[in-house]
Amino acid sequence: MTRSMRHGAHALSMNAPGFLARSMIVAIACMAGACNRPTPDVVMTQATFGLYRTEQAGQAMFEPTQVVPLTAGQQYGWLIRLRTDRPRIRWREELTLPSPPRTWGKEKIGTRVLAANNRSIVTEREVRADSGYIFNAWKVEPGDPSGHYAITVSIEDGPSRKFAFELK
Repeated sequence: MTRSMRHGAHALSMNAPGFLARSMIVAIACMAGACNRPTPDVVMTQATFGLYRTEQAGQAMFEPTQVVPLTAGQQYGWLIRLRTDRPRIRWREELTLPSPPRTWGKEKIGTRVLAANNRSIVTEREVRADSGYIFNAWKVEPGDPSGHYAITVSIEDGPSRKFAFELK
């Protein structure tokens, strides 16, 4: 007996050539996680590293770059654009320096954990995401080492982005 399902004007026979092979491919894909995969509720659509500057009119400006001047007071950091319906976002940032700095500064925003080697610090924060952007900035302090730096930002234990830059 041949079973068939009618869909519109086309009949699909379970005995048609290739039906079993197509069914097995779909089943294998589903076991591999391709079926019913949840859509991520936080998507990173843009991530940029650069300098934060304040213009004479007091307006903050962001300038993409991979080189940060070794000038006390110069602010640098990242700016990430997200697509999400969440009102608040948790992010985690790990900043790694080429050698220990003289100081990590006094400002304590969010949770900060310093690595035993004094070269890395992890900052975690929860922030409002209703603008679609999240960011963080650091300021060059006297005694900061020149050289290769890296920042890795993770969003909600999901998407992450690594930024590499030079402080010179």
